[in-house]
Amino acid sequence: SAASLPPSLPSSTGSTGGIHLKVSWQGEWLIWSINPASQGTERNRERIAPATLRQASYGTIKIGTYQSLKRAFVGCPEDETLLINVVCGILSGVISSAIANPTDVLKIRMQAQSNTVPGGMIGNFVNIYQQEGARGLWKGVSLTAQRAAIVVGVELPAYDLTKKHLILSGLMGDTVYTHFLYVDGF
Repeated sequence: SAASLPPSLPSSTGSTGGIHLKVSWQGEWLIWSINPASQGTERNRERIAPATLRQASYGTIKIGTYQSLKRAFVGCPEDETLLINVVCGILSGVISSAIANPTDVLKIRMQAQSNTVPGGMIGNFVNIYQQEGARGLWKGVSLTAQRAAIVVGVELPAYDLTKKHLILSGLMGDTVYTHFLYVDGF
């Protein structure tokens, strides 16, 4: 653990893929930072766009699929069980990550590139497709789906269970504040 390591370790710097990284110890805390000036603000904006696209598509499909699957298994929210929610979460994770996998491939490739491909995200999609075909856009889908099954199979049922207990305990009503409190704490 970081607390057991000596606080007087020297700083180290390195460069990987054009990104300059600085690691140093301050007291008991490991401090690391990426120098954004090493690539420029425009390059950092280019790296944020595919991450936003990936999260928007994956997250939307994940939540929508989860809710739809729950209603397909159980008509009334009061009849939901933890097992049903976990199964729906696992299925939702697999389905959403499989559908959104091309955006994940794009995000990883664009964030790892040291030089830009003309045309931004669309240019990168076209480049991947021309170089590797449709299979290139679904590279790693089985591992991504397995990870998503585990994460979503725990994340969304935990959210539902916590929200349900907050509401049933009388501490909070079924309001937007209950949702924000839980999301902020998760």
